[in-house]
Amino acid sequence: MREGALNAREQDILHSIVRTYIQTGEPVSSKSIARRLSPASIRNVMAELADEGYLSQPHTSAGRVPTEKAFRNYVKSLTARPMPPADAERMRIELTSEDSVERRLERTSRILTELTLNVGIAAALPSTAQVLDRIELLALADRRVLMILVTADHMVHNRVVMMDEQASQD
Repeated sequence: MREGALNAREQDILHSIVRTYIQTGEPVSSKSIARRLSPASIRNVMAELADEGYLSQPHTSAGRVPTEKAFRNYVKSLTARPMPPADAERMRIELTSEDSVERRLERTSRILTELTLNVGIAAALPSTAQVLDRIELLALADRRVLMILVTADHMVHNRVVMMDEQASQD
């Protein structure tokens, strides 16, 4: 197994697999992501990605499923959009007006819900626990949302959550 970063083609194929898996929640075949390359070329890259620990295969005839390592790579490639200054100021004012961690968490969750028009999740971690670095919410099919939590020590945790209604990626 080689060491080092993925090349552009491997990165492109890996991210296509992760996005397809997020959309469908099903193992991904080479045929389902074929665009500029033949399914056979993609299968070769998928085999390399599996050897490097980015993909797993539930059984021989199944497509591939991204591993924690693949999600970590994908999340690192996402670019965060800056919050508009007016929203940042509103958050600062509202959060500093609360006098307890519990009330700040409650307020944070409400603000997140309002700003994103989606689910807002806020959690207080004990000071001895892992430090949350990043959270990504990715819409899946069938009213499911994939929550990817990344801690400062690069641990990645993910959970699929059922929603009352279909969520858009926005």
